[in-house]
Amino acid sequence: MGNLNRQINKHLLNSVVSGDVPAATDPKTSRPLFIHTGLGLALIGNVASEANPPMYVNIKPGTAGTEQVTTLSLAKLYNPSVEEYEFAITIKRKGKNDGFTSEVRDTERIYNYLKTNFATTVAGAFNAADVTDILDTLVDRINADAQLGDNHILTGACVVAALVAAVAGAYSVFSGQVTGMTTDVIVQAVNKGVAGDVTLTADSISTVAELINIWNIAHPTNTVALLSGDGTQVPTADIVLDNGANAVDAYITLTAKDASLLFEVNVDVAYFNKDVLGTPVVAIKPTGTTDEIARIFSVRPDQAGTIVTQPLASTVYAEVEIVYRNEGYDNVSASAFNQREQREVIYVPNGYVDALADPLVAALKLAALTIYKDGVAWTA
Repeated sequence: MGNLNRQINKHLLNSVVSGDVPAATDPKTSRPLFIHTGLGLALIGNVASEANPPMYVNIKPGTAGTEQVTTLSLAKLYNPSVEEYEFAITIKRKGKNDGFTSEVRDTERIYNYLKTNFATTVAGAFNAADVTDILDTLVDRINADAQLGDNHILTGACVVAALVAAVAGAYSVFSGQVTGMTTDVIVQAVNKGVAGDVTLTADSISTVAELINIWNIAHPTNTVALLSGDGTQVPTADIVLDNGANAVDAYITLTAKDASLLFEVNVDVAYFNKDVLGTPVVAIKPTGTTDEIARIFSVRPDQAGTIVTQPLASTVYAEVEIVYRNEGYDNVSASAFNQREQREVIYVPNGYVDALADPLVAALKLAALTIYKDGVAWTA
């Protein structure tokens, strides 16, 4: 049988230079040593072809994270007989439940706009002026909902709203001449959009007009037309239409203020289209943030006045985990032994563990021989 005794120490470094991690060898075992002079570490490393190497090193770079993003566009149609419309967006901030904050419950905020004056005069889609007014007003009201202060974390909008203007779209077009032609022509898609970026394949027999006719018969919903020029010319190279652009209605983006924050948007589907750009951007929780590192090394009340190293502001930290195991000798039974595991966890800015040549990484590799990055052997 065996017993495992664990000891975990955590260290914070804001920089590393070569002098902090000098190369060294244990004089008794001739094994390499990992030394950090500032932290007072001296750990015996591995040797080649060792069945059970005592040292394991894994580096987990911190990540900045990705903020959740949701988009909304206007779906409601105008009816001249209706005097007013109320447009409302409900945003639910999800509780973090991370053990570090009091944000353990969901909170909802409702933003609305009662519109009574309209530039639109006919039934159907609201015109551009009304769409811009509706969406821009809601954007302003969301962004004006500011947090009251550090002691009121559940107040205020949890997102930043922005209005993205409509894009009119563009026709795909070919203007000029290709091999076999002597004068310019203009061939344009009948409808706006990237679907009009097509190629009329030359066969050195058909005229420009005939190539257009062949295409239109095969693609009746995506036709092209000769706008100008001599369509009786016979091209010997393909005619390529390009630069088409899809029309996009104006829409709102709602972006979480923090990558660790999740939210839900609830709207009346008769009034708004959700996720108009396709799949919404899913939040990816950040790791190694200044806040996270500060919590790890915060001073407890009973240690008030203690001076500790503070993490750098707006910096992403990597976690360097060094696991070292050795057998203890306090159990002399022939059938048992105690194995001691020592873990040294070093938090250091990502920039100091970017490459194998970085001093800290090189010193760890010299001692451990093989080191890992996110659990995968780091070889290049």
